[in-house]
Amino acid sequence: MELQFFFSSGERIVGIFSVLYRSLAAQGNEALGLLVEDGIRASETTDTVTGTVSTSSLYDPDSSFFVYSGSLTIPPCTEGVSWFLQRDILEVGGDQVESWYEFVGYPGNSRPTQDLRGRTQTLFTSSTDEAGNTPEPDLVPET
Repeated sequence: MELQFFFSSGERIVGIFSVLYRSLAAQGNEALGLLVEDGIRASETTDTVTGTVSTSSLYDPDSSFFVYSGSLTIPPCTEGVSWFLQRDILEVGGDQVESWYEFVGYPGNSRPTQDLRGRTQTLFTSSTDEAGNTPEPDLVPET
């Protein structure tokens, strides 16, 4: 399961921060559960559903992340979008994944993986060496 945060400039989406989840936890992620419940409730009404969710509960702020130039995963699949993909996969409850898949009609919202076409991926880490220096980003070779 994947959660994408979209960043826009005017009418154009310019960046996506993506977090992957796997169904391993017996206990679900509370913030993700609220998003699932609110999404389902919003689809069943014409009323506006509002609430507050702490986004810091939806990703790991200490995780490394990959950065690459890609495209939207939804039509019109516009290219030139900066992607930030969290390296660490988070755990969520199986019931949460099942509820979300039922809601979105899984796998109806997936797009096939695209070739790199010469683009590079960069891995940024939040770690420091023994002297307290942040290492240079690792370039991930094209596969």
